[in-house]
Amino acid sequence: MRIVGLIGAPSSGGRTRALVEAIIDGARTDADPQVELIQLGERPLPFADGTRAEDQPGDAGVVLKALENGDAFVLGTPIYRGTQSAVMKNLLDLTPRGTYDGNARPFQAKPVVVAATAAATEHFLALNDLCEIMRGFFASWVVPPGVFATHKHFGPDGHLADAGVLTNAHTAGRALVALHKSLLEHDALRSVEPQI
Repeated sequence: MRIVGLIGAPSSGGRTRALVEAIIDGARTDADPQVELIQLGERPLPFADGTRAEDQPGDAGVVLKALENGDAFVLGTPIYRGTQSAVMKNLLDLTPRGTYDGNARPFQAKPVVVAATAAATEHFLALNDLCEIMRGFFASWVVPPGVFATHKHFGPDGHLADAGVLTNAHTAGRALVALHKSLLEHDALRSVEPQI
């Protein structure tokens, strides 16, 4: 099992990465996955301009190939003004779903955990938009309801310190593994695809 962790923060390290890593630690409870963490803020990805995924050069080609090789995904983003980060949105704009934008379908019928960090708990519902994009647009299997943390849930060292959020993160990681195993066993689960 290959898990790709996408960290949609504009800078390296930080609380969003720590949250993604906690989810992956949960997955390690029930599996021994290969893990690739991609810090989107360190990748100079172009804006989506109609270039097909298989024709993308440089970092965009490398990142899209990593997605194509993934079996499961953890998408982590800080919440800015009630929505996902610009670098996460840009990556999703570049990611094909098997139509005009390229032949690959990296997220289709794959298990996904969505995670977010924010300054205040009022941003919790911002998770819904990203969950819906993954479920409705890419036809991914999304672990509900997502994992959310504010700065208060982290210790001075930047690691997740809140027991409740840590439990949620580990549970989501274990659910990611369980979904992956179910997908391997059932053709019908692997057959879902975007409707439009």
